[in-house]
Amino acid sequence: MITALTFNIRYGRAADGANAWRARRAAVIARIRAHAPDLLALQECEEGPQAAYVRAGLPDYYFIGHPRGGGDETAAEMAPVLFRRAAFALEDSGRFWLSETPDLPGSRSWGAQFARTLTWARLQHRASGQRLIFASTHFDLVEDAIIEQARVLAAWARRAAGDFPLLIGGDFNTPRDGPAYRILTAEAGLRDTLRDRQPPLADEGTFHGFGTVTPRPSIDFVLASPGLRTLRAEIDTTASPAGRYPSDHFPVLAEVVG
Repeated sequence: MITALTFNIRYGRAADGANAWRARRAAVIARIRAHAPDLLALQECEEGPQAAYVRAGLPDYYFIGHPRGGGDETAAEMAPVLFRRAAFALEDSGRFWLSETPDLPGSRSWGAQFARTLTWARLQHRASGQRLIFASTHFDLVEDAIIEQARVLAAWARRAAGDFPLLIGGDFNTPRDGPAYRILTAEAGLRDTLRDRQPPLADEGTFHGFGTVTPRPSIDFVLASPGLRTLRAEIDTTASPAGRYPSDHFPVLAEVVG
């Protein structure tokens, strides 16, 4: 059994007042520790003090992240993958940009607001010998770009999943009834692990804007290739006793077996 968690932790330089990174960073690490996932996909983790805090708080995890670039205020943001050192051995890793020129650092296409990346790692499970690919990504906010980024990811996923089981955690900025979601699932053959385990619910949104967004859109998913079977999946809606959240997104957890 392998557990994977995806979590948009909200970029560290955001001027969020009482919800600023310094006020909630310990809670971010605490929620991750509460689940102790084997695999962790983060989004909006900035290179610099924020990433350093994550690395220091999770020393038993191997961290692979690359700033997305693009020359704007979000250039330091990463969509890193982390894995428990005791559980997995790293075989290979890489990243590409979700654009018409995926090997060009900082590239963006289709009117995307920001450069966007996918980070991946090919891993071997130490206990079972199973090999798999784990990835993290964060799609754009512009609808046309989201659709094309889904096509780029889907083409890569079809190639990658031909050789190894595949798990992808991400903030896809698209709802389940959107065209990008259909590309990833119906066309690429990836499965939404949460939907594997439960029917649609009225309250399963993942972006909540620190409790200010109603209704909450469901845009964060753990996607799996057909060779993996979902045992459990859930959205972690935990808040502090004072009603504070560790991020403006809820983390999503999946347990799978291959």
